[in-house]
Amino acid sequence: MSYRIISVLLFIVVNIVSAQCDYNSELSCNLNEDCEWIEDITYGSCSEFNQNSSACESMSGCYGAYQYPGWYSGWYCAGGNYQIDNSYCQEIEMLECSEMQEQECSSSDSCDWIENVDSGYCSDFDYNSGSCNSIDQCNWTSYQIDCGTGTGYSDCVSQSGCSYSWLTYTCSGLTTVSDCSGGYYEIDNGFCQENPECSGMNEQQCFNDSSCMWVEDFEMEICTFEYANTCNSVPGCNWDCDSWYTWLCGCEGYYQVEYNYCEENQYQLGDISQDSVINIQDVIMTISLILNNEFNYLADMNNDNILNVIDILQMVNIIIGID
Repeated sequence: MSYRIISVLLFIVVNIVSAQCDYNSELSCNLNEDCEWIEDITYGSCSEFNQNSSACESMSGCYGAYQYPGWYSGWYCAGGNYQIDNSYCQEIEMLECSEMQEQECSSSDSCDWIENVDSGYCSDFDYNSGSCNSIDQCNWTSYQIDCGTGTGYSDCVSQSGCSYSWLTYTCSGLTTVSDCSGGYYEIDNGFCQENPECSGMNEQQCFNDSSCMWVEDFEMEICTFEYANTCNSVPGCNWDCDSWYTWLCGCEGYYQVEYNYCEENQYQLGDISQDSVINIQDVIMTISLILNNEFNYLADMNNDNILNVIDILQMVNIIIGID
């Protein structure tokens, strides 16, 4: 493979990737979704440089002048107010999984959104105003009701605002009742976390992660179940009894036991084309991934979840035999 071709490719990548957010205009910066424009503008008055002619002349919008006659006579820095624009374009810092919202988390290959919804009825907190008010959909409410004419003495006097009449044997007045209103509530406690290791993934998680591979394996086991119902419910097993000696019964046959699991892909890092050889084709494919803002774990040579010129340099070192 020609070193000249590799050198040209590296030159292109270094100038494109390393200067990814090296833009001088806000428009160009904002067109790159990996970059953000940081506004940094300083304002001041040219009169600040009345005692420094060189600083005055070097400041855009300011200039030296003479004034006379009047209350002041001599050289001064004219021009009114000045503006210094130090705004710049910078690469957007990648968020940790724990810092991501659901949409950001779902679009990241290295993160997994965990659904966690707490639900119930506000009435569950009828005796706890603090817990009630801590839930946005619930509200602690107080209102007055009639003490109830049919209420007995003990129940009547136990309620604030109620009085019992022995003459009429009735309870009268208004009492204050408080409860937690709002009906049914739901609290979304979903969160984003890093994807587990391949060995800890279920089938769906494994299929969704390109760095992992789902392996389906099984073994045949002898049917040794002790009870007829259990035995006959397992495909491949059969409860059998000797027609003359009914006490000689047992479970016979073989059944299949699945040992499916998730494991790391065995492809070599750098072998993007998966042809078991790291060559210029893999370098070109990596450059294309970088330019299209795409990710492939096989191209991430240093396992930092970012594709850049460092990964290409390591790949080229392998090609030319340095690594």
